[in-house]
Parts: sequence; C-alpha cells; structure tokens
Amino acid sequence: MKKAFYLFNILIFLVCCSPKQENVERIIENGVEIIINQLEPYEIKGEPSTLNLEKEFTIDSERDDIAELGLADIGFWYDIDSKGNIYLLDFRGASDIWVFKFDKTGKFISSFGKKGQGPGEFQRPRIIKVTNEDEIAIVDGSIKLVILDKEGELIREISTSTINGLLIPLNKERYLLAKTIRYPSEDIESRFSYHLCNAELKELKELASMENPNSLKVNRLDGVQTIPIFHITERSIFVGDPKKDYEIFEYDFDGKLLRKIRKEYKHVVVPEEYKNRFLKMFERPDQEKYRKITYFPKHLPPFQFFFADDGGNFFVMTYEKGSSPRKYIYDIFNENGVFIARTQLENISIDEFREVPLNVKARNERLYCLREKENGYKELVVYKMRWE
Repeated sequence: MKKAFYLFNILIFLVCCSPKQENVERIIENGVEIIINQLEPYEIKGEPSTLNLEKEFTIDSERDDIAELGLADIGFWYDIDSKGNIYLLDFRGASDIWVFKFDKTGKFISSFGKKGQGPGEFQRPRIIKVTNEDEIAIVDGSIKLVILDKEGELIREISTSTINGLLIPLNKERYLLAKTIRYPSEDIESRFSYHLCNAELKELKELASMENPNSLKVNRLDGVQTIPIFHITERSIFVGDPKKDYEIFEYDFDGKLLRKIRKEYKHVVVPEEYKNRFLKMFERPDQEKYRKITYFPKHLPPFQFFFADDGGNFFVMTYEKGSSPRKYIYDIFNENGVFIARTQLENISIDEFREVPLNVKARNERLYCLREKENGYKELVVYKMRWE
C-alpha cells in the first residue's frame, strides 16, 4: 500500500521518442542557421529521451498558513534565484506586501515590496524576474523598474514613464522593452512589439511585432487572439509568433539572430467549446455587433507558450491535449534545437471566457509548474527533473 502511494505521488511523464530520420536537416538562410525538425522526435544515440518528474513540494494558495502570510493569489509571474529560493508576486495585492520569498524546500522566509509610491515601493507590479546577478527586478506598471537585493532592499530604480512599455532586464547593459502603440481612429487599432534596448534605454533593434486591426473599421474580429511570446535565458532571448508559424527565433543580447528552430506540427481544429467561450464575452445586446463580425480560423496556432531550462533544453507548449482535460503536450528540443522528446504538463487557468497558460520555469534540475485547481485556487508545484 505504501509503495502504491509512493508511486502515485511520483509523476512520470513517459516521452514519445520514435525516430523520424537519422540526420536533422539544417540549412542556412541569409547567414543564419535554420534547424528543421520533423513531426516526430529524433532518437539521438547516447542522449536521454525520457523525462521523469518527481513531485517534491507544493506552495498552495488555498492553505491556511499561506493565506495567513497575506498571499492571496499566486500570479503568473514568479522566479527562482541560483540557490533555489522562490519569489512569488501576489496577483491581487490583498495585503500591503507584494513579494513572498520561500526557500528551496518551500519554507516561507520573508516578504517585502511594500505598497506605495516611494522608492522601493509599488503601486501595481506586473513582472518579477531574478537577474543573472541574483538581483530581484520588478516592473511596476509602466511607471518604473525596481531592482532589489535578495532581502528586498532597494538597489536602484529606473523610471519607465517616458518609454511607454514594460522594461525587463537582460543584464546590466541590455533590456527588453515590450510596448504597445494605439491608433484608435485608424484601421490598425494597436501595434505590439518587443525591442532590445541599451543601458540608456535607447532602442537598438525590434525583435518582433504584431498589428491588431480595428475590428469595427475592418468589420472582422479574430476569435483566436495571440501575441508574440518571449523567454529570456542567461545568454539568449527566444521569441516566437504563434500567428505566423512553428518557428522560434534565438537572439543574443546584442540583437544578433543566432538561429531559428522550425518544426512540423499537428494541426488542431478550433473546438466548439473554444468558440463558445470566446463569444460569451459578447452576450450583452449592445455587443451583438462583435458576435456578428467574429470569425474563427480552422486551426489553432501551433503553440501557446514556451520556456527553457538552464541545461539548454527548450519546451514548447502546443494545443494538443494530454491525458486529462487540463494537460497539454509539450515538444522538447535539446540545446542544439533538435526535437528529442514530448511530455505533458497541467499549467492552464480556466476562466469564464478562455483558457490561459500559466507560467512554468526550470532551474537547478527542478521544474516549477504553476497550475490552477478545480476550485480556482492556484498552486506552485515543484518537481525534481530526471532524464533517462
């Protein structure tokens, strides 16, 4: 009985690994390497292809001891430092504190990040990131970027009120700027883009962009809405636009395009449940015009989220369903951009209108999966990663 209970608590994701061909196709386009992956994983001699996840602990926002700390809801953004300490950003801000720190075993250590408008204080923090120097960077709306040490003490602040966007540090010399420009009276309602900036916040290069049509002017509303996705590692910026194709761009911190990762993918038909959820946003009589102009493509985009571990493996969340309703299939690529395996994770939040992928991170041979329980409470589940 004990053995069965133990095995039940070890989540083992057996990964498909049937070979498609012996050699991965690589081409050069405009001086950039393109890795072209087929539909099935490659079997590479001597390289592990099965990922086992052993559950270690959970930080559950429903637990009384967590609620007593003042942590009302675990938001999308959290991060982990080099020692395994976990920094959670409260989504609702129910208390006067925004950041809650736990050690590598899930034990609460401290909280910091006071509400307010003064130095080191926050009005509406949106993003938290641990830098390569183990500094805690917090984006406070479009007002400022605050850098704290691991104890929550202020190091420096950068005003972002003049750059019209979210500023995310890559290192002390480079930043990623996500900004939106709106054109309410034109056919294009808004333009969303990612830019590489230097230490003086000068834009060096645009990495990705997307234009949103003014639906009432063009009489067309896309029922499958996405934005370009990014992920930052210690050395690279990964960017992908799900609307365009299954293609991931890897840049260095100087904006040089290092390579592109492409893959064939299984086309997933837009389900009726998806359509019904989206259209439910326009149930009021005065919103009928939006229901009439909404259209749905035949297929969902090729992917919806991605992340990398610190060993160079890259995980791409597809729209293919896993073994249970809240699980989705991930494609896994090795450090060379080669498709080597598949797994499934349960990182979906379901509200009245849509499903939203929640954040997953991997560091120090641990996988941190934010997921939503059936009752709506979120929990951060930490697994030990083992490759075989």
